[in-house]
Amino acid sequence: MATYGRWRIHRFVRRCSERFTRPHWPIDQLPQQLTSDFRRTLPNSLDEISPALQHYFQNRPLQSHLHHEQVAEVVKRMPPALIKQTLIAAEEIKQKRFIYRGVEVAFDGDINWQHQPGGNIDWTWDLNRHYGLITLARAYAYTQDETYAETCINLLQSWMAANPPRVNSPVWRPFEISTRLNGWLWIFFLLMPSNYFGCHGLVDMLTGIAVQAKFLEQNLEYHIENNHLLLEAKTLAMVGLLLPELAQAAKWQKVGLQVTWQQFAAQVRPDGVHGEQSSQYHLLVGSEMWELLRVLNDTHCQKPAWVDCSFQKMINFARAIVKPDQTIPLFGDASRTDKHIRFDFRWAKSGMPGDPDEETVWLLSPTEDDSAPSYRAESAGFADGGYFILRDSVPKEPYLAFDCGPFGHIPVPSHGHSDTLSFELFAHGKTLITDCGAYRYHAPGKWRNYFRGTRAHNTVMVDGQDQSLLIGNQQVENPAQATLERWQTHTHLDWVEGSHSGYRRLPNPIVHRRKILFVKPDYWLMIDNLEGNGHHQFDWFYHFVPDAHVKIDKDSGAVVGQVDQVALLVQPFEPKALEMKVVSGLEPEIQGWVALESGQKEPAPVAVVSCQSAAPLCQGTLLFPHHGLSPVKFELLKSTATYFALKISFDDQVDVVLISKNSQVVQLIYDDWQTTASHFILRQSPSGQYRLIATDVTNLQIANRLIFEQSEPQALLTLDFNDVASLAHSQPALEIQTPERM
Repeated sequence: MATYGRWRIHRFVRRCSERFTRPHWPIDQLPQQLTSDFRRTLPNSLDEISPALQHYFQNRPLQSHLHHEQVAEVVKRMPPALIKQTLIAAEEIKQKRFIYRGVEVAFDGDINWQHQPGGNIDWTWDLNRHYGLITLARAYAYTQDETYAETCINLLQSWMAANPPRVNSPVWRPFEISTRLNGWLWIFFLLMPSNYFGCHGLVDMLTGIAVQAKFLEQNLEYHIENNHLLLEAKTLAMVGLLLPELAQAAKWQKVGLQVTWQQFAAQVRPDGVHGEQSSQYHLLVGSEMWELLRVLNDTHCQKPAWVDCSFQKMINFARAIVKPDQTIPLFGDASRTDKHIRFDFRWAKSGMPGDPDEETVWLLSPTEDDSAPSYRAESAGFADGGYFILRDSVPKEPYLAFDCGPFGHIPVPSHGHSDTLSFELFAHGKTLITDCGAYRYHAPGKWRNYFRGTRAHNTVMVDGQDQSLLIGNQQVENPAQATLERWQTHTHLDWVEGSHSGYRRLPNPIVHRRKILFVKPDYWLMIDNLEGNGHHQFDWFYHFVPDAHVKIDKDSGAVVGQVDQVALLVQPFEPKALEMKVVSGLEPEIQGWVALESGQKEPAPVAVVSCQSAAPLCQGTLLFPHHGLSPVKFELLKSTATYFALKISFDDQVDVVLISKNSQVVQLIYDDWQTTASHFILRQSPSGQYRLIATDVTNLQIANRLIFEQSEPQALLTLDFNDVASLAHSQPALEIQTPERM
């Protein structure tokens, strides 16, 4: 609080001073912004200083990714198709047409830098972050066409005229300054060879960088210890590193790096997951850190020994969490795309398959190692961050991401959601089950907290209450505490299980425990245990993407969602006591809305599965993605006090699954099979081959013949065989596995 108090006092004093002194850009005082040694090498006349500065910056020896030799090298290897895209976008900007957050605005005459289409302040921020000006600068770098440089400088000077340094201006918030300065550094160096820039823009821009960096250093948001402070400090360090000729550059570099390392250590969890529990902010922080590390390496500046290891872990998580179509699950405050994420930092580590996007090419080192083996997406668990990806690389590309992590970053939990034990599901090239996204941070409270709340996530709500108590648009009280109960991954089976404490606050407390098994590569089985006492309302939510067609099959009690030719069967094991409905775009009781892109909400079907029941309650669900023309048959063979017995038929294959309700080791019986285990899966392929998979096994019998027994449970046992009858007369070759687990 003391830090925040000092910050507020400083801004109050400045606000008062601005009432008596007209804010302006001190263009005529540029020499005073430079170091004394550098100033002595320049002409005394302001009219002569610009060509001298341009000559100096074009020939100075400081190496970085923005050095003119590096720029020329990137231009040579940039794919023509990417150049063409940039030139098309640059032509649009020359016509004063801007597209942000999916909204296009064309200005007739002068640009209104405060324009808010539909009241969307996010659009205004994007306009003032100058993404369009960076596009113009890259277009100039590709073509040497002076009209791009001229348009860029004219727009920049238009913005400077409309937005002098003013503490109470939204575009002078520290985070906005840091984002804009990142782009200005690129513009400054990319336009350096331009005659128009040298004559008309260099002095203004260098002054603007110095003024904004000084303002940023004086207003760092030390009280907002999340991505804001980390990225503001990173930008401050970048200005100091890339422009050591500025008088305060050494101070900015020192302060910036000191705060950056402190915040990087505090915000990135031991497994590499960024602490704000937002997939989008993980990519944003990783993107900006990659640029900083590239500059530090190029300039041979030291960094703490632990930084590279932590950053490599961030890359590992980014590679794991991204879906096969290269989109991200919308965990926490997230959207599918965001211009703020400039670089795909997964490419900072060699072996990334495919082709990088344009901005990423600019940051890739020309000496990148191409010999590393190609990265292969596999199931992965990140226990500190609480994210688990259950996937397979077969052509159908099944992918499920499970959230069993903290609500958010403890000092500033504003980007967290009430989404514990939620999941996203992707298969056959399509996202089928999605998180609902973030919409707008400054949306009216009912909308903001719908997207933050439990009903906007694929989990269970109890008694109509959010798992965590949401306060205002940004805060939380008594956040749900998640506990990882089990994680193990293997070639044939993944198992993740977690619980949370969010409903312990109810008069009759409830603990929600969710288990998901991935029977590779075909389907997932989900068991929800709602442990406690008393009578409750339980609601399961399955949010489909906007273009899905969703219906309830009254005969089977299943939810069937279809996107193009891809279908998802959501089959409760025991549907008779359940009520089911599909809603979309519901108001005023908000339900059935998603925001796949920031600032844009749209109706989308959500299946709501409900029951009023006494606790404890156990409900199982089959999640089976398939092509719509290939039917899936489900049969509940048995439901005992301790386990479910299921039969699942598809593509001429038959699976029998015995699944312990509470994950304890119990006696499981099917036909001639008996085992003491937590799960038993018998898979018969179309060719007649069998595969048996069992977990936590102590014994296994077929037709009263013991074929396996040990005193301690074995985590995973697999057995491949051709004929069930032969097992009764010969000793099979069992494979006892030790899967990766936490």
